[in-house]
Amino acid sequence: MWKYFKENIMKIIDQKVPTKMTTTKFTHPWINTNIKRLIRRKNKAYKKSRKTKKKRDRDRYKYLQQQTQMEIRKAHKEYINDIISLSYTEKPKRFWSFLKSKGQDSIGVAPLKNKEGFLKSDSQSKANILNEQFCSVFTKEDGSTIPDKGPSNINTMNDITVTENGVFKLLKNLNTNKAAGPDEIPTKILQITAAELSPILTRIFQFSLDTGEVPQDWRDANIVPLYKKGILT
Repeated sequence: MWKYFKENIMKIIDQKVPTKMTTTKFTHPWINTNIKRLIRRKNKAYKKSRKTKKKRDRDRYKYLQQQTQMEIRKAHKEYINDIISLSYTEKPKRFWSFLKSKGQDSIGVAPLKNKEGFLKSDSQSKANILNEQFCSVFTKEDGSTIPDKGPSNINTMNDITVTENGVFKLLKNLNTNKAAGPDEIPTKILQITAAELSPILTRIFQFSLDTGEVPQDWRDANIVPLYKKGILT
């Protein structure tokens, strides 16, 4: 059921969701309209001073240059104060984007040594080394040694019933700023089509609970290694 649902969703996305190529021009977020106007005036005054070589035009250019620099510094200070004054829980995306912009080189995971002691730098080998490390810290308990305690004196839990209204609310509350999971279905699509998808997903969720089976996509997870305090965690 999940495989059929996913295949059709991805087919609809490929056929119906519009896409376009976009280009972005880098600009500092604190550069407002007033500063852009000053920059244009400064550039214009610079060209004129180079052309006429008159002292009056050079003085005007220097004055505009100082004014532009002062406004940029003022706007930058206000921008930083605004970010710092707000808790990262209020505007986390803006807060972490700012911190990321202040980072150094982003080269990903450094070369790693495998069990044989050889240094590996290609992405596939590094992913396998990290996967082996993650797997080594987990233990699988032997269920055959669990003693039989006899009948339980605790009341049996009632069957869980998944409702369309509940699934609809969950879909509408999805954070569209987060990337898609291993199933590659964009959260934006799930949120926009919540009314149409909630009956279908309700049936899939309920069938999963009733049969005790979970699709492989729901078991998978994207693991990102984070470098902290001298160790790779």
